[in-house]
Amino acid sequence: MSMAAGFAFEARALGELAVSPVCKNLIHVYQLSRRSKHIPTLSQRPRDVIHAAVLGAGTMGSGIAWLLASKGFHVTLKDLTDDLVNADLQRIKMLADRKNTTSNAEALAWIHGTTENKDLVLCGLDIEAVSENMSVKQKVLRETEERITTEAVFASNTSSLSISVMQSTAQRPQNMVGLHFFNPFDRMSLVEIIRGELTGDQAIATVFSIAQRLGKIPVLVAESPGFLVNRLLVVYLNEACLLVEEGVDWQSIEKLALDFGMPMGPFRLIDELGIDIACEVGKIICGAFPYLRETWLLEEVARSGFRGKKNREGFYQYRESGEQRVNPAINDHLPQPQREGEPHDWQRLIMLMVAETTRCLEEKLLHLQLASTAP
Repeated sequence: MSMAAGFAFEARALGELAVSPVCKNLIHVYQLSRRSKHIPTLSQRPRDVIHAAVLGAGTMGSGIAWLLASKGFHVTLKDLTDDLVNADLQRIKMLADRKNTTSNAEALAWIHGTTENKDLVLCGLDIEAVSENMSVKQKVLRETEERITTEAVFASNTSSLSISVMQSTAQRPQNMVGLHFFNPFDRMSLVEIIRGELTGDQAIATVFSIAQRLGKIPVLVAESPGFLVNRLLVVYLNEACLLVEEGVDWQSIEKLALDFGMPMGPFRLIDELGIDIACEVGKIICGAFPYLRETWLLEEVARSGFRGKKNREGFYQYRESGEQRVNPAINDHLPQPQREGEPHDWQRLIMLMVAETTRCLEEKLLHLQLASTAP
């Protein structure tokens, strides 16, 4: 093909692409993501934060600490014991080594591990990433408030618990906010910022600004069970499990998802979240919205010891080499498939999410412009 013919071919292809639904939808998604560049209308400006703390680490907390350090924050990483702190720091070093850049290696020097609350005194933002248990989170909140300044923002990385209930034990509830990161943290751009009943504008503005500095897309949501993302996600994952209970082969559902264009199937995603966590959050969401039929499948799988990627055994098996393959043992704990998934099964999952999105919009769950009257 000559250069002139090549240019003509390229022009025709571009013309077809530019008016296609795929192009228009991608442009729409881009424009939606740009909305996050504008901090919602608030009565106060964000605080200037130099030092941040992550309380309780593990996979998510370590990831948040590394992300903060890589963007220039001084980070204090607090955990219960020296052994846990050392394990957290080793996990962060592995993250930096995986990125293999000079700047990421330098970021390790910005992270300080500790077991002492007194080391939190300089931190302007304290992100709690402990277990998804209200009493545990409230205990961490009370202990932390004793040490941090009166201006410091306390953010909970909860995926489903009420920020307002958490605030009920706070000395300075106006400084408390939800800041929900998603796993895998280094590939998921979205973060949810959740306003409790008493959350003040300055706390919202501060975490909104920091989320942008971290390269994330922040969305401001009102408090509701599961907030926005997990509420939609549970509808999708729960229905996928119900299909399996009805006799549809789970691997065929995975294929339908990939053929549709999803980056991974629903059961691979459940492994990423953690089967036990997906089960717990699913119970909370289904309990809050009676029209959702609860699945027993995840509870059965979790009871058998499968946790997903966190213990390398779930619907898939995960090797240290990075290899993953279907876990043959999982089928012993699932109903025997009676048929392959079909396009109408996939449409069922998608349309349920669309319907739930409509409910969220009707409830004004997503705040595009928000001026608070909170103190």
